[in-house]
Amino acid sequence: MQRKVIVLLIGLILVLFVLSPIFSQKTMAQEDEWNKYVGYADEIVFKVITGMDEQILALRKGEIDLIGDMVDPEFLPQLLGEPSVQVAYTDRLGFGHVSFNCQLFPVNISAFRKATALALDKWKVVNEIWSGFAIPIDSPVPSLLGEYSIEKEITKHYYDKDIEAAKQVLEGAGFVDTDSDGWREWDPDGDGIGADLNGDGVPNDDVVVRIGGAAESTIATRCAQVVAECLREAGIKAEADVRDWNSLMAEFMFQGKLEAMFFGWSLTRDPDHLYDFWRSGQLYNEIIYRYHNPEYDETVDDMMVATTKEEAIEYAKKAQWILYEDQPIIPIYQNTLLSAFRIDKWTDLVNAKGDGVPNFWTWTQARLKTGEFGGTFRVSLPEPPDTLNPLSTDSAYSWMVLGCIYESLIAVHPYTWEDLPWIAKSWSIETVDDVEYGKVMKITFNLIDNATWHDGTPVTADDIIFSFWLVMYTQAPFIVADDHVINVTKVNDYTVTVYDFKPGFFEFHRVAGMILLPMQVWANPTVFGKTGFSPSDVKSVIDQYASADWKAMNETLTEMFQDAGLTPDLILGYEPDESTLIGSGPYKMKEIRVGEYYDLTVYEDHPYCIRKVVKPTAPPTTPPPTVPLSLIHISEPTRPLYISYAV
Repeated sequence: MQRKVIVLLIGLILVLFVLSPIFSQKTMAQEDEWNKYVGYADEIVFKVITGMDEQILALRKGEIDLIGDMVDPEFLPQLLGEPSVQVAYTDRLGFGHVSFNCQLFPVNISAFRKATALALDKWKVVNEIWSGFAIPIDSPVPSLLGEYSIEKEITKHYYDKDIEAAKQVLEGAGFVDTDSDGWREWDPDGDGIGADLNGDGVPNDDVVVRIGGAAESTIATRCAQVVAECLREAGIKAEADVRDWNSLMAEFMFQGKLEAMFFGWSLTRDPDHLYDFWRSGQLYNEIIYRYHNPEYDETVDDMMVATTKEEAIEYAKKAQWILYEDQPIIPIYQNTLLSAFRIDKWTDLVNAKGDGVPNFWTWTQARLKTGEFGGTFRVSLPEPPDTLNPLSTDSAYSWMVLGCIYESLIAVHPYTWEDLPWIAKSWSIETVDDVEYGKVMKITFNLIDNATWHDGTPVTADDIIFSFWLVMYTQAPFIVADDHVINVTKVNDYTVTVYDFKPGFFEFHRVAGMILLPMQVWANPTVFGKTGFSPSDVKSVIDQYASADWKAMNETLTEMFQDAGLTPDLILGYEPDESTLIGSGPYKMKEIRVGEYYDLTVYEDHPYCIRKVVKPTAPPTTPPPTVPLSLIHISEPTRPLYISYAV
């Protein structure tokens, strides 16, 4: 019956897409016309507007040009009949889920997690909360990743609610109602007396579980409530803990005091999150899931050194089957991304599969319909950034802003998934022998010679080397580009070589995604209220050692930073302002009003700025064809591999 409901819903949705002009995508940039030039708008303003209802209202009133978040289907009726508003749609490369802290009772017990999966009604989430704009899933590798995913191979799904099966699993694991009050206690010995869970010397304490859900999102709130409701049906005293996103994430991730949380992950084109999220010792695992399984660790280690796609697929699937059995995470849905935007002023927005319209290429390629350069493109920011320190955040809301400022060595084509030359104009990859590590990957990047920082300073090999070193020194928590790097050497001012001890199929994309940071800011003690050396001193050390002796360079720079009081904690805790948010990206920071707006202005000296290449011309009067649903996901030129969303 559930399947029939969703099929009917999807059918109705498709009819709506065809019949309603709101779903026309004629303002989208087309694959055959797309190029990587940026900087059409004079300014991009990210306005903090929390709550989907308020964002919808701002869009209808013309106060913003694009909603910077996925639109909750519940609000679509408010957009119908708005002639200046359209909605684009694409499948999400990501998913909504329940994450467990596998070190906290009772979710440290795999049977309890399995019982939760059995009790959960995924079809209710899909049908009632997402109105059919989603599909239920059991694997954390979405089907958009094709042959890497086991979703279509699973024969016994957790899609349907099965309370009786959940009760049997709970009782078999010692979760029974020992005092006949309707709630289960923990009786692992089977003696009929529930454990003293509160530590007050009184037995028969009810098992209590909290499931966090961000108050800013009605979807997150309702999903957390559904999980709690289903557990209560199975006799577990569960409650939805609904409050603001930042405080929930702080308690769940950094304090480790919340048993479970509902939120969403957005991923990239490789399934290496299987390694980063659940491998023992990896940061995401140790601050979120705290899941430890030696068999799993060995499997994802093998995946990361697999040199062929076939081997990588084999180990990726094996890892998913282990997660399917242990359930440290309950994947719930993969949703359709709905993006709402105005069409009365701007054109050439990019609907990237996996990201939707709110993405780097839209910010930087939206152009006035008159064909002129200029204007202010306004985007809602659903939540204030937790920080604008690029070394310290994985928040999607922070990276909406930071992604315009900072760059990495390559970008990714929004429609074909191809690697795009960016700060690196070309590269070569080979496997070489290392005395200590054996077979290692050697990547040589040849840089463009016309990239500059926003203060006009050239971007050179020294900056690339410093960026790798700083990320390693600070152990930047959400950047994985340096995880397996053992050496970065300078060939000349515009050529660097990176040595990586995991010569695997996915590794190049990780390394090439390194965020690039300017020495004049991050190697300047006065920025952090310290003294002791200057950026030129750091450059001298790099020039002295980086062509031959990474170890000596590392030791020298570490000593310099430590002696000056530039500790990793100080750097990671620093909050940049307009004067220090200096990157090499197509837009630079103009003004910050914390909690209100973030105003960026075009950097006309960017090597790919359209203003350096052509004069503005009016777009064609004939609208381009409808965007196909087969558009490919984009990884923004700079951001962590994974970013977290409320849903």
